[in-house]
Formats: sequence, C-alpha cells, structure tokens
Amino acid sequence: MQYARHGHSCCALGENLIFVTGSRKDIDGASKQTEMYNTDTNTWTTLAPLNTARHYHSSCTFQRAAVYVFCGISNESKKYLNTIERLRVNPDDIFFTQTQRWETLAVQGAQLLQPRQGCGVCEVQNQHGQILIVGGFHGQFSNETFFLNTQTNTITKAYSELKDSIFPFQVPTIANEASKSVVTVDWQTYKLYEFKNDQWQLQKKLKT
Repeated sequence: MQYARHGHSCCALGENLIFVTGSRKDIDGASKQTEMYNTDTNTWTTLAPLNTARHYHSSCTFQRAAVYVFCGISNESKKYLNTIERLRVNPDDIFFTQTQRWETLAVQGAQLLQPRQGCGVCEVQNQHGQILIVGGFHGQFSNETFFLNTQTNTITKAYSELKDSIFPFQVPTIANEASKSVVTVDWQTYKLYEFKNDQWQLQKKLKT
C-alpha cells in the first residue's frame, strides 16, 4: 500500500482484487486515494481519486463491473455524508485503471438516507440490480434498511427493519448466493443477523 491510512474501507472483486478507499489521516492526500491490490501478483495500483475525501465510509463491488462507496464522514467539513460514488471497473482489461474516474451519483430518494457512518453494504443476489444498505450511526445507531437500484440510481426503504439498531462498522456484510440471503454483524454486540425473504432475523451471538 502506497498511502498510510486509518478509517478506510476495503472490498473484494473476485478472487484476487481488493479495492481500498479513503482515510481519516490525510497523509499525501490519502483521504481521496483509491488503491487496488492484486493478490496474484502482490502488487498495488493507484486508481483515480474519490471526488469527496471521506473516512468511516462503506464500500462494495457490484457484478464485477463497479465499486461503490457510501456515506462516511467528510474530511473537509467533518460532517456525516449520504453521498454515493461509483467507479466502473473491468478486471479483464487492465487499462481501466488508467481511464475510469469516480462518479458522484445523482440519487433519487437520497433524502431517505440520513447522512451516516459505518453502515453495512453489499450486492443483493436478485434480478433487480440492488445493493443493500443497513444500519450505521448518525448521532444515534440505526435499524433502517435501504436498497440502491443500480440501474435507476434510486434509493428505497425496505419494508422490514431490524428490531435492534446496529453498527456494522468494519465488519463483513455479505450476500449468500446459495440461500439468497444477506448476513451482517453488529460491531458492539457481536450479534449476527440474516436478511432473507425481505425479513431480518437474529441468528446468534458470536461472542459472549
């Protein structure tokens, strides 16, 4: 890694690529910098910078075609963000690292997503092209769930909310393709939750 970081976000694409974005510490402009690590070649590549310097944000990949970053705290204003950026990627064409730039999405329904840090995000395995957004902190912990439709850049609120407010900060929020579900963990209580058939269920407590 070429930039020292703290409060950054990481997400994986396929079996060999990891994308790292943002930083609370702004050494050498790290708060905007994006790097890609290739586990096959043990090399780092610097990609286009984010449009908004941020930390304590969330990120995920989508269909091997894009990386998304969500929310976080602005390094400039020190306020919570609800903006979403997208970087189109093509792991089969290395030249994308030289040509692609981050886009700040014009999101319909963005007012539903209160600016926050530490939410959980992941691609949902369905036909609608959605990314699930859950929990986080915006002055208080959240139990809300939203969907970003990646085809229309529209946010909608899910019908089902968690019974508990959660903070899935820097812990995995992962889709299970086989079971058509999403699992996440609350950073404070170590409770594991599953979202399936449009409902959240508490599964277990991972640590006592």
